Amino acid sequence: MDAVKQVNEEVKSRKLKLLDVANRVSALRGNVDSAVSARRNIYARLNQTSLKLNGIDKKLLDLITVVQNSQGAYQGTENELKTKASTLMNLDRHGVSGSNGEATYRAAAKAKEATHLAAAKTNNEVKISAVAKPKDRLVNGLPVTLQCNKSCPAYTMTNSINRAKLITGSFEGPNYYSNITGNADRQGLSFGFLQFNFGQGTLQPILQKMYKENPKELEKIFGDNYSELKKVLSMSKEDQIKWADGISTKGKEGLVEPWQSMFTELGKNAHCQSYQEEAAKEYVNRAKSLAKSYGITTDRGLALMFDIAVQSWSIRDPKNLIKDAIKKGTSEKDLLALIAKVSAGSDKDKLARRTAIVTGKGNVHSTSFDLDGDYKLTDKPIN
Repeated sequence: MDAVKQVNEEVKSRKLKLLDVANRVSALRGNVDSAVSARRNIYARLNQTSLKLNGIDKKLLDLITVVQNSQGAYQGTENELKTKASTLMNLDRHGVSGSNGEATYRAAAKAKEATHLAAAKTNNEVKISAVAKPKDRLVNGLPVTLQCNKSCPAYTMTNSINRAKLITGSFEGPNYYSNITGNADRQGLSFGFLQFNFGQGTLQPILQKMYKENPKELEKIFGDNYSELKKVLSMSKEDQIKWADGISTKGKEGLVEPWQSMFTELGKNAHCQSYQEEAAKEYVNRAKSLAKSYGITTDRGLALMFDIAVQSWSIRDPKNLIKDAIKKGTSEKDLLALIAKVSAGSDKDKLARRTAIVTGKGNVHSTSFDLDGDYKLTDKPIN
């Protein structure tokens, strides 16, 4: 018991030290200059480190609670044993002997042994439970619970939509609202968790709204380049694409500095994030419409419909393979697999994304995803 108490005190001491480190990381994150924090995802890494430290702190608190509860249970058992031993000693003092006395002692010995075995089992269970506690998985530096409420037992439409957006946004890049791609796909500049872009005319409304409603915040983010950005917003779509191509990196995977850092910072702005969410409603409604058309009712099915809506808008079925499958009464899981294959056609990227959603796991853009595990994607019907 003394050793357990000593370990528990040591855990408490380390918890305090961890809390101090977490506070310092949080302070550092707030003080780092935005231009510096944008390099090599420093801000995202600090944010992720802070969240991990908070997660460890919670686990230590859980461990302290479990040990304290175990101490109480152990102490109660020990007190009970002492009472029984005292009773036996009193019996011995009063001359209890022979077979009855020996039987009593044997029973006491067995009880003591059983108690020690139970205590050992309890200690082992404590260790196992401390390790096996579910952890907050991090995606894009944020707990998944913040995006899709994975802890909620009910698979409501709101939860499923949030989960679908997080999955598709993660496919698009590691920085969610700050995902940035240069002119790699001839769309000029793609930005945000759904890669809103100049080519499709989906990025302009977000930037225009930011300019009209929050000009001071936009100017603060872009600084000396604010006037150039304003000129870009008044250009034709073709000229906007040319401009974006001019600030794209050599491989077109991103933007040259300082534009990369500035757009990264823009993605962190609360107003910009709300505009992205507002723009995503069109795809949400389209996903619901597709699900209704094909009789899709599950959490997984809606996620697939949303990804298709964002990438392709519609589902092409030139040979009526999907329609025939529906007529035959194919199960939804098998139907989703067919829709993923048929709708992707010969596009390997689309097939990889859609197959990952259907199977729950997969590699997209060289990144491994465990959608069932990390995002709690299931085949449960949406309530």
